[in-house]
Amino acid sequence: MKKNKLGATKLGLSQIGIGGAAFKDHTDPKDAKTVVEYAIKHGINYIDTSPWYINSEEILGKILPHISRSKYIISSKCGRNYSRDILEWFDFSFDKITESIDNSIEVLGCKYLDILLLS
Repeated sequence: MKKNKLGATKLGLSQIGIGGAAFKDHTDPKDAKTVVEYAIKHGINYIDTSPWYINSEEILGKILPHISRSKYIISSKCGRNYSRDILEWFDFSFDKITESIDNSIEVLGCKYLDILLLS
């Protein structure tokens, strides 16, 4: 799989990535594991997710700790928030962004995020 360098970074992202939005609450975790393992085996190293993608980070968090961290590049998002009472709101404060990063790292079971997108 051909990889493209991301700007001035040393990150080489595969031209095709895995979109975590597909791994929502209706996804069988076994199917998600099959998809991720197949993709990585075939050179796809970019995984995009978000806390906004209901259960996506939780599902990936059961898969990624079993894959060498050098095999994938992961991005997540911050800024958009939701609750059962309020459909959604945005908060780009330092505290909320830091909280979002920490939560994503914990749920995903990885030590760091390679890319953070404000959404």
